[in-house]
Amino acid sequence: MNIGSTPGDSGIMAAREDDRRRNQSHMWLVIRPTPTSELADCCWECDWTALTNAFKGGLEGSEVYWLYHHEEQARNVAQSLLDVRDGKLDPSMVQK
Repeated sequence: MNIGSTPGDSGIMAAREDDRRRNQSHMWLVIRPTPTSELADCCWECDWTALTNAFKGGLEGSEVYWLYHHEEQARNVAQSLLDVRDGKLDPSMVQK
């Protein structure tokens, strides 16, 4: 046991490590919108398995805009891409 630690610390550390792994395995995928896309069509939460399955199902690399760790950032970017498509926003204003 480390100095200053308690017997319960190892369980807490393991839980934190599990949370860290879970957060790294889940991401938000933003794909380039089609002429008929809505926000839910071009931004969704996935993990590595779902991402792999999307590619197996026909998703092309050129359709992927970016992967994000934070939902709010992904949704904002996806909405910006929709606004560019609709002529409401200059493409130079969209950030990755």
